[in-house]
Amino acid sequence: MPKPGDGYTRSDAFDFRTVRVLGDTAYAIYFLRSAVTEKKEAARNLEWLESAVLRRSGSGWKVASSTRHARQARRRRPSEVERARPARAGWNLAGAATLFVLWHNERFLINPRAPDWAHFDPIRWQLVPHGIGGALALLLGALQFSTRIRARFPHVHRLFGGLYMGGTFVAGPVAIWMAFINSPWFLVPFTIVQAATWMLFTGIAYRCIRRGDATQHRQWMTRSYGIVLIFLEGRVLMAIPALARHGMDAIVLVNWACLSVTLVVTECLLNWEAVTRPSVLSATRVRWPPG
Repeated sequence: MPKPGDGYTRSDAFDFRTVRVLGDTAYAIYFLRSAVTEKKEAARNLEWLESAVLRRSGSGWKVASSTRHARQARRRRPSEVERARPARAGWNLAGAATLFVLWHNERFLINPRAPDWAHFDPIRWQLVPHGIGGALALLLGALQFSTRIRARFPHVHRLFGGLYMGGTFVAGPVAIWMAFINSPWFLVPFTIVQAATWMLFTGIAYRCIRRGDATQHRQWMTRSYGIVLIFLEGRVLMAIPALARHGMDAIVLVNWACLSVTLVVTECLLNWEAVTRPSVLSATRVRWPPG
């Protein structure tokens, strides 16, 4: 049993698959999914197949009895090293892309005589809040995925999350402002869509954690950070000579392609386990109603 001070939290979600009502009695089959977090352990996601008999009580229903039929089938759990390899490779790639973009695209910021300033001079001062907010989101957003920080230093995790949200709601609106000042008209819609999507996903993530739904919070934060990474993706791709020589046409194509692919890939990653795991229903037969 959890004790006070353990930092134990649990959120449950019911996924009803069958509900049959016969007069004042109802029969239901559903999945119970629980997200459990503790201070000293990583978050756990548990799942059971259950059935219940409910009786009508006034204007509502009360559970008369419930039965747990099966727990989610488990495959061999990979070791910590095996689980860390794909994530480490992804973060190494993102880090390398960040260093490349800083050198290839952004080093003009420390050179007042760089020819790039001829283009950016009309939005010189808007670049300051946009750059600071974007940098906070890019750096601190990556640290938010650290299970070690979440488990051992939850106050740091919350602080970084607040700074990430602040950076999002500064950099996003300023990006739209700069687009109206200094971007061709056909790039303005993309900037609006990207910034609005980024802020929407971040706002939903915040709403989820305020309601105590840590699982949905992590998923929406993943979607939000995926939008941040478009900043790197587009600049890396436009450094390819075959694309760069097509100029503005390639920029438009690459930007929209990065947004579309990022949204699709993020959803695939978030739902990969649900798609590939074995079905409990295929291994368990439940007869409802009984008799």
